[in-house]
Amino acid sequence: MIQLRAASEIEGLLDAACDVCIVGTGPAGSTLARELSGSGLRVVLLESGGLDRMESADALDAIVNVGRPRATQWAVRNRIVGGSSHTWGGRCAPFDTIDFEQRAWVPESGWPFQRDALDPYLERTAKYLGLAYGNHFSDARFWELFGSRPAWSEPDPRLLLPFFWQFSRDDAESYPFEYTRFGRKLDEQLGANVTLISGATVVAIDVDEAGDRVQGVQVAAPDGAIVKLPARRVVLC
Repeated sequence: MIQLRAASEIEGLLDAACDVCIVGTGPAGSTLARELSGSGLRVVLLESGGLDRMESADALDAIVNVGRPRATQWAVRNRIVGGSSHTWGGRCAPFDTIDFEQRAWVPESGWPFQRDALDPYLERTAKYLGLAYGNHFSDARFWELFGSRPAWSEPDPRLLLPFFWQFSRDDAESYPFEYTRFGRKLDEQLGANVTLISGATVVAIDVDEAGDRVQGVQVAAPDGAIVKLPARRVVLC
């Protein structure tokens, strides 16, 4: 892990392109980095914030809000190692089938694959999220998993569908109901092929002249200097 303070500290990383550059250490970025740990890929994991909360990182999340007053930005977005899992409520559930469908009343809706294409991946998420199940628990199949039946009459499925949430749990913590915080001990969970750099704010993605292939990212260090990090693949998390 590198806690970046000046751009010169990562000059050695510019000698050769990494295979995968992951931007963000929240639930998505941390999970992907842990999945790729121990592989033959050279992975760089970038985080704009640090191990601890910093005013300079919080300032990058500043917004102008018009209309209804909202909570502080920290309450909804955390620029820190572990991302917004620092303040999340641990509530998890998979997307519904309709979320993947094209709907005329939802602009830009429609995914290039269906909900069931994610099933094997949702099963793999459980261990990272601290869940008992990764999939098939949020609808009526919950009762099969639970080995019971509801104590009330089932509603008409044409009018109302049952839905259940799971809450993540971090078994490594002494408090039995602590939610999974993805930044906690993240550096210890990453393999030697993964370099975690905090204090690295991605400000641009570099592409080739045709604009159809990623070549890397531009990273701003806390000292204000910007360096280019070559990468064959870039994943925005």
